[in-house]
Amino acid sequence: MFVFRNIQRLFHEPPNTTGNYVLLIAHPDDESMFFAPTLLNLRGRIKIICLSHGDYDGLGTVRKQEMTKLCSKYGFELILLNFQDNANWDTQDIVDVLYVTYLTSPFKTLITFDSQGVSGHRNHISCYHAAILFSKSIYCKTMFLKSTNLISKYFINFNIFKKHYIVSLSDYFEPVFMMFEHLSQLTWFRWMYISYSNYLSYNSYVE
Repeated sequence: MFVFRNIQRLFHEPPNTTGNYVLLIAHPDDESMFFAPTLLNLRGRIKIICLSHGDYDGLGTVRKQEMTKLCSKYGFELILLNFQDNANWDTQDIVDVLYVTYLTSPFKTLITFDSQGVSGHRNHISCYHAAILFSKSIYCKTMFLKSTNLISKYFINFNIFKKHYIVSLSDYFEPVFMMFEHLSQLTWFRWMYISYSNYLSYNSYVE
């Protein structure tokens, strides 16, 4: 199964992983559910901007603690904001956050969701629109996590993209351990996701 899930590895070498990165996400656990292979491959300074506490179900305080603990464990810098979960976010408000972050600590690469937001969540898609607008005025490399169809998401992905990050054999279960840091979110369907999602094995990007 590992070979099939990592079929892209037969065709491409992973991109350079050194640098100064910002990962823009909407909720605590987005970094583990969707971006874990990327985070485990990157070498350098990694800052995560999480725009909300994920308080839609009233668990914002717990999720904030879980996110803080995970970042401390893995050595990620964290900016945790309190945008209202599942609301319509103003793109300029997010861009302003990116501006302030860049001015205080310049970064060369911005990573976030693509226009479909992987799961179609409105807050994920807001991250994409903010990254597009930000990149028009501040030069930095912008990488958008490629959304895939149902078969590619949960079974075998034969699509080949130039930019990809694959979990190494030594780290193969680390994305699962990252998910375990978000215990409040481990509902039955998250267990299904952990068992089958290819986003815990590799990430493909478009720029």
